[in-house]
Amino acid sequence: MTDVLPHAIIGLLGVDTPLYKPELDFWGTAYDEQCPRIIYVDDVSLAID
Repeated sequence: MTDVLPHAIIGLLGVDTPLYKPELDFWGTAYDEQCPRIIYVDDVSLAID
């Protein structure tokens, strides 16, 4: 989730920057809900089978 947070904040503030990607702004209409997420777990007891 932290990978999309900067894009959401930039979108809310309306800042114009080449670093902003609308597909990563979860409050925007162009948000890609199907974007794959990778979760790394260091503790085996927290792993989801």
